Amino acid sequence: MKAINISLLSISFLLLFVSFSRAEAQFAIVDGKKEVLEKLESGGPARRQAIWYIYQNRYDELLRPAIQYLFKSDDFEDHRAILRVFEAYGPGLERYVPDWYRILDRYMNRNVPEDLLLQCIQLASSWKEHRLIFALGRMADHPRMKVRLAAYRAMARMGNDNLIPILIRQMKSDRPVHKIYALEGARLYQDERLVPFIRDLLNDSSKSVRIFALKAIVEQKTDQDVSYLVARKFKDDPNDEVRARAIEMIGRRGWGRQNYLVHSAVGDSSDVVRWAAVRSAVAMKDRASAGPISRQLRVEKEDELKLAMIEALLDLRVDDSANALAHLLRSDEKEAIRQRAAMAIGNLRIKDGGFALIQAIRSDEKLEVRLEAAAALGELADPALAESIMDLLDKPGEDRRVLQLAAMAIIRSGSDEKIRKLQRVASTLKDRVLGEEIERMVRKYQADR
Repeated sequence: MKAINISLLSISFLLLFVSFSRAEAQFAIVDGKKEVLEKLESGGPARRQAIWYIYQNRYDELLRPAIQYLFKSDDFEDHRAILRVFEAYGPGLERYVPDWYRILDRYMNRNVPEDLLLQCIQLASSWKEHRLIFALGRMADHPRMKVRLAAYRAMARMGNDNLIPILIRQMKSDRPVHKIYALEGARLYQDERLVPFIRDLLNDSSKSVRIFALKAIVEQKTDQDVSYLVARKFKDDPNDEVRARAIEMIGRRGWGRQNYLVHSAVGDSSDVVRWAAVRSAVAMKDRASAGPISRQLRVEKEDELKLAMIEALLDLRVDDSANALAHLLRSDEKEAIRQRAAMAIGNLRIKDGGFALIQAIRSDEKLEVRLEAAAALGELADPALAESIMDLLDKPGEDRRVLQLAAMAIIRSGSDEKIRKLQRVASTLKDRVLGEEIERMVRKYQADR
């Protein structure tokens, strides 16, 4: 009986201890919440710390008073802290603040800094929150491009058709800037219902609107053939920039059936259009463009375009049908262009350019051009050039590296007859160092065979 009384007493003490511990914990929680509220009111770093404590300690009932600082505080660091807590709660936020989307809807306006608007848009997008579609729609004409595009991407990702009337309304605006905003959005949304409105803007009085309309029309998912609309802009538009963008769109979309327009544009009177044509030819990997590029290269006046056209021939890996590279090597005033032309002749293995390389070694005043020409001879490895090369080996005052590279071209030709003759010529050279080096190169070639 005594043992039973002791056990009951122990249990009573245990229950009393548990009750006391719970009460102490409750007091601690109350004190913690009181401290968080005090920190919220004090502002500065303390407020931002308190906002994060709410999430960490799951003081969910304090979330709503914290959120109000989106409107009560002028310190945007507070706003950033609140939005980070939104992100941390994730979709579960709705359990504690069911009207959070209304709060963001009210918050999103032009006075909010760009990074905060982007954060709000990201929240709407990641949670696919259709109830924020009107807030996103307000961002569709925001003056900051990043905000506009983020809003369009979010609405497109949701697949929300409310975007369609927003875009159409902007396309019908009297202000070109609003039309451009809408066309930016149309590039991201891509819907056949937008095609008629974009097509109308291809003829807008503003060249900038027409350019954006070109970019938008080619992105639409439609069974309609829009390539003819782009082709017409190249043929008919009075503005060279618009015509250039039309050629660019043909290249970007890889419309091979319109490559004849690219060929025509290569010789256009506008250098802006010619630039677009060269880029499009390379983008399309249109080997048929090499002929027009080669012909234009013979008469091109713009130095940067000459270099771009040389690079295009190299990219397309097509022979230089108009011998433009040899023409540039012989006659261009710019060293960099002559040097690049020499390299391209070798790289493309253009046999008809061989004598231009010989002439460059014989008479070009720039060592870098002569070195490039000699190296290109090695790429050609044409035995038909051997005699002309051997005539160069006694050229007075020539850099020895040029002559060694030229001699190597004969060795690389693989013609035993020409190589034996090269050995005989090497033994008679006044420059004995060069002669001995040529003999060493021949011996190495023979040993490696």
